[in-house]
Amino acid sequence: MARQDSVGGRGTSHVLQPYLDCIRHSLDAALCVQNFASQLVERHNKPEIEARESKELTLNTLVIHRSEDEGCMIETSVNSVRVSIRIKQADETEEILAKKFSRFLMQRADNFVVLRRKPMEGYDISFLITNFHLEQMYKHKVVDFIVQFVEDINKEISAMKLNVNTRARLVGMEFLKEFTNENMNGIKLHVYALGRARVLSAGRLTARSTHCHRGVGDDTRRREPAHASAEMLRAPPFVYRHSSKRYLPSSK
Repeated sequence: MARQDSVGGRGTSHVLQPYLDCIRHSLDAALCVQNFASQLVERHNKPEIEARESKELTLNTLVIHRSEDEGCMIETSVNSVRVSIRIKQADETEEILAKKFSRFLMQRADNFVVLRRKPMEGYDISFLITNFHLEQMYKHKVVDFIVQFVEDINKEISAMKLNVNTRARLVGMEFLKEFTNENMNGIKLHVYALGRARVLSAGRLTARSTHCHRGVGDDTRRREPAHASAEMLRAPPFVYRHSSKRYLPSSK
């Protein structure tokens, strides 16, 4: 069978194909059921795989494992077959998605006819096929339905996981943008204040060094350093004032 996953077809992948083929052949052999009334209660016809009234009417259980986290169990009796499926769950996200998805399907079990409302212990979803179902439906169609379900449920879980991760990434980016904008504004204010402090400190240090290194023969008036005065004039509300001792801030 050709692989058509890349183009959105209904073909099966090469990796999953042996597992699906094994399930198909096992179901084809197990679904050889017939009408069989209860041996204990008169005029009762119950699925022997559920009632478990007579051990001689049930066959050995067949378990097919693709991996430790994925498998299929087929239980056969004279008039019914129960199929339980374990969905692959690699992480907590897949566990939550598989649980929600299987619960959604089991709540609508009447629409699926062969779907069980409660799965077997250790499995995520179960099917119950009786002789009455096979009297109304084609056997190969029932087998195709279960095999297609096993194939599609892995694709559905993977697609939902990608959608959840994409949505979580977008929500996280939008949420962190607010903190990023606030931090950038705070950094800009911090840099502006630091720049003003450095300009004022440079002006004062220049004025002090000029005062200390004035010689005896120098002019008695203080000479204003050009670069310091220009820097001081750029930094309001401080105003450069000429004084015999220091540069004073404005009294306004």
